[in-house]
Amino acid sequence: MPDVTQSEYFVRIFRELIRVAESRQYKLLFGEIQGITAKDRAACAERLVNDFIARRVSGVIFQPIEYYADGNDFNRRMLSRLTNARIPVVLCDNGIDVADRMYDVVGNNNIASSFVMYRHLVDTGAKKVCFFMRPYSPRTHFDRAQGFVLAHLSKLTGAVGKEVLLVAEPDDVTAIRRHIRSKKIDAFMCGDDETAAKLIQTLHKMGYSIPGDILVSGFNDLSLSRLLSPTLTTLRANCEDIADAAFERIIMRIGNPNLPPTEMFLPVELVVRESTFSINQLKHGKRRAHENSFQ
Repeated sequence: MPDVTQSEYFVRIFRELIRVAESRQYKLLFGEIQGITAKDRAACAERLVNDFIARRVSGVIFQPIEYYADGNDFNRRMLSRLTNARIPVVLCDNGIDVADRMYDVVGNNNIASSFVMYRHLVDTGAKKVCFFMRPYSPRTHFDRAQGFVLAHLSKLTGAVGKEVLLVAEPDDVTAIRRHIRSKKIDAFMCGDDETAAKLIQTLHKMGYSIPGDILVSGFNDLSLSRLLSPTLTTLRANCEDIADAAFERIIMRIGNPNLPPTEMFLPVELVVRESTFSINQLKHGKRRAHENSFQ
């Protein structure tokens, strides 16, 4: 799992894994992937995989390396090593390449969540929505982008113009300005809260008002989403349920290695805050967040 000091999201999963392992009287070895660069983190992950194989662990819950140019190939190699050592694996939070269906995956219902967020942005008044994601993003973000595209194609919310996908760093002023001006973007749906927070900072520096000029949303409902100005509309993931389901699945996999691979995608909650308030909401001073669940 990634360095937990860098992501509140994985801290919550990690804490629940510790709790459920102790309650079930299992020993949990925590392999923390650390490093300044993606290459450093990959090297750390490889050492951990080799160590787990040497220790002959019963099973591994694995969170694939993210934001790494060679991430898919690297993750496949690590999974192959564990498989060749006859160690069952459950992928936590996201899978790897969409064509690979060899492993159990437990995560969020990313496609359905994007439907809900897209519908919210359009209902709020957005005419041209852009899905924003960083280069070499994990499969979860591609799934969210897929849900975004499908929401338009299904005409669930009606025709809203030419939506676009923007793959860039959230501080790339040139790319962001070009897309806003050429596509007349008035809403950004970001792959996660960290990206949304950095994008809001960039938009402010460019002179845009959030949400007066542009709506911005995130994903995960991290603490920072409530501390931003404006506060961030996002989708709340239930990390504890992800951890519980991943643990139960690895125990099942250890007991029966021949079980068919399963993908389990859990529901999340829409949390509406100031970053997507409509003009009418702003005029009437409605600042209190409201929440809606969906399955």
